[in-house]
Amino acid sequence: MILHYDGTVWSRIKIAGLGSRRPSMTAVWGTGAGAVYVGGQGIVLSLGGKP
Repeated sequence: MILHYDGTVWSRIKIAGLGSRRPSMTAVWGTGAGAVYVGGQGIVLSLGGKP
């Protein structure tokens, strides 16, 4: 599960394209405002950035 905090509330982020896979996510990093990446088990997801 990926959660996003907007400064007030937490909300769950839906992830498209994974099907029934549920990879373990083990890393989170950002490269600037609005560019956040989450990675683990052979996958990297981006929120607001370009992979």
